Amino acid sequence: MFSAFVIVYLFLGGFGSGLLLISAFSSLVFHCALDRNEIEEAAFDEWRNRCFLWGFVIVLCGALCLLLDLGRPERFVMLFMRPSSVSVLAYGTMFLTALIVCSGFLVFANYIAGRMRIPIATHRIGEVVCSLLSIAVMAYTGVYLMSTQAVAFWTSPLIVALFVASALSMGFSGCAFAGSLLRDAWMLEDANAALRWGHIIALAIEACLLASFLAGAMSRGGRAADSCMLLFSGDLEVWFLGGVVMCGLAIPLIREVAPASLRQSAAFPASDVLCVFGGLALRLCLVSAGLH
Repeated sequence: MFSAFVIVYLFLGGFGSGLLLISAFSSLVFHCALDRNEIEEAAFDEWRNRCFLWGFVIVLCGALCLLLDLGRPERFVMLFMRPSSVSVLAYGTMFLTALIVCSGFLVFANYIAGRMRIPIATHRIGEVVCSLLSIAVMAYTGVYLMSTQAVAFWTSPLIVALFVASALSMGFSGCAFAGSLLRDAWMLEDANAALRWGHIIALAIEACLLASFLAGAMSRGGRAADSCMLLFSGDLEVWFLGGVVMCGLAIPLIREVAPASLRQSAAFPASDVLCVFGGLALRLCLVSAGLH
């Protein structure tokens, strides 16, 4: 029913769209500020361009996983030619394709803007559209599971909100990781502080939504409760407690609220990598538990 390609597709779609949303929104906010200088703007643009490129590639890889899961290329075309026959999957594919096109345009525009003089207004419109499409893709990855009525574990709107929060958390981690690789990262202290606080809020919301989703599954009883219990026993226990709870939530949250001196002591932002891994573990656990 759901292959490994679907799990990777849900992960890459969420991660890439979260990365693109934060990049586009940050760019809109930054370029509305009046107190920036040329050095700060150059450092920010380098960070933004890198994030857009990473987000575009990640979402593109997610679409490739969807194509591989469908098996035949003509089935992918049918999602556009006859959307009513495949319902939710068709609309999700349309959002994903539109996001690839929009983010691809932004990558192209950002890296060749000096040669072609693309109007600034075109950049800003593209970033607004990219933000909206990113939100649609982030939500769709949860809607895709919720629409599968045969799986009682997934039939809750909380799974949509949980996937959105998880995608945001991974997006913040991806942006922070990209920022740590910049030569002039110190020039973006205010932006880094905003990302850190945004990540803390996203992690807290994700933890609350996860607890609420699991509590709701237990209260519904039946197969939903059975699926929930699988997360705390057997093969999924390590993935859930170690991957989702520890790597995806606890360690990144502790790292973000730690004093600045402790955060800067490590050159490699391992907690951001663990947070992204936790997003993958979350999707693996929820899909596996629901299908068991």
